Amino acid sequence: MEQGSRKKNRNVSANRKEAFNFGTVLMGIGIVTILVCFIGFATAGQSQVASFGQSGSDPFAWWIGCFVGMVLVAIGRAMRGVAARGVAGSGLVLDPERARTDLEPWARMGGGMLRDAIDESGLRDGQSAPTAEPVAPAVKVRCPQCKALNDEHDKFCGQCAAPL
Repeated sequence: MEQGSRKKNRNVSANRKEAFNFGTVLMGIGIVTILVCFIGFATAGQSQVASFGQSGSDPFAWWIGCFVGMVLVAIGRAMRGVAARGVAGSGLVLDPERARTDLEPWARMGGGMLRDAIDESGLRDGQSAPTAEPVAPAVKVRCPQCKALNDEHDKFCGQCAAPL
């Protein structure tokens, strides 16, 4: 398939947007779960210490909830990554042509950032960057004593300190 015949994917599909939003919700639920379980652990730990270990609740059971929250955050993050880049763009499917199609909105965004940088540089379309002025070659003088090269304005050799 040639470059020009490839279908341009100008917008992210609705399914990918929904999957991205669902992944965000899962991450939010996971973070809230972690916070609630951590606070529960802290308060249960205080009551356990206050009653000298005689209360019936086990504060370490809260860590199971923290683990569940971390799993939810990881699943939500993975879902967001796949939804943002597409199945092929995220590397789950090894199809370069499909990856180009999935990543086309991101590539277009990168081209837009490049266009903004060119606009800020003050260059017009088709104009190249200004060339630097040519620098005159430095004239060197060879020391009669040690044969080291020195700049023409030096009065003494940089190697042996003999007068030039």
